[in-house]
Amino acid sequence: MDNSTDSVDKVWNTLEHSGRSTLCDCSVTYPAGMTGQDTAQPRKLLRPQEVQKLLGVGRTTLHDYESSGRLTAERTLGGHRRYPADQPALRDALRGSEAGQ
Repeated sequence: MDNSTDSVDKVWNTLEHSGRSTLCDCSVTYPAGMTGQDTAQPRKLLRPQEVQKLLGVGRTTLHDYESSGRLTAERTLGGHRRYPADQPALRDALRGSEAGQ
């Protein structure tokens, strides 16, 4: 595991055990090749409302961030957006929320 994944896991676990987490318990395992990785790894995914709260933005701004490439979203089988927590913008926001606790 690389350092960025380790830091996301550390933040995730801290928030999860603080009792104040609004993060969903969304862990998805993708087959190798779907995510460009050599092996299947579970990924932490956030719901749009959780990303909005972390970043302090509304739904339209969140969609604008996605359109501009600032954030990327994956789609569930039902077509719902989920945002990987290991993206730089979200990783920084998660670190900031950990520091503010």
